[in-house]
Amino acid sequence: MSKSLGNIKTARSFMDEFNPEILKYMMMSVHYRSISDFGEHAIDQAIQGLARIYSSLAMAEGYLQESGVSPDPAFEKITGEAWAKLTEALNDDFNTPEAFARVFEVVRTFNSQVRRGLKPTPALAAKALSFRNFVVGFGKLMALFQNPAQQFLVEIDDMLLKKKNLLRSEIDAIVAKRTEARAQKDFAKSDEIR
Repeated sequence: MSKSLGNIKTARSFMDEFNPEILKYMMMSVHYRSISDFGEHAIDQAIQGLARIYSSLAMAEGYLQESGVSPDPAFEKITGEAWAKLTEALNDDFNTPEAFARVFEVVRTFNSQVRRGLKPTPALAAKALSFRNFVVGFGKLMALFQNPAQQFLVEIDDMLLKKKNLLRSEIDAIVAKRTEARAQKDFAKSDEIR
């Protein structure tokens, strides 16, 4: 790679094209002593990782409509153990990939216990609060996950649509047509639109 050949991208130009959080995530998901890859595949992996965490965070925030909820003791135990392992990893030569592995374990556990579409209950809200506190706490430490989750997911979607030269309004119109066809039980047209 060479600046004279024009095949490099500065951090500023990267952040003009992508959300800055993607660059931070890419830098921290690899050990600082390792060679970092900033190619298309690494960008896609970073987007997938962030989307996975932010999707779970958005779901948790959706269940936190009730006020006065206290954290779930059982889930607090899970996040406490993860936080201890995470801290140990960071104290061991700032091993951020291992720290992110602990975060993804908590995400996996949360997603196995809480799903979209469940009736909001105080128990779900308590788990959601414990999960959100864990992710936001880790995020403050790493300067990540500080954006409103739903807003960040929309920004990522818009960025990916722009990259494919698509407009959200066109996609929404197609989805509306398909939904209308399904409502009218015209499954052939629905499949064609899909």
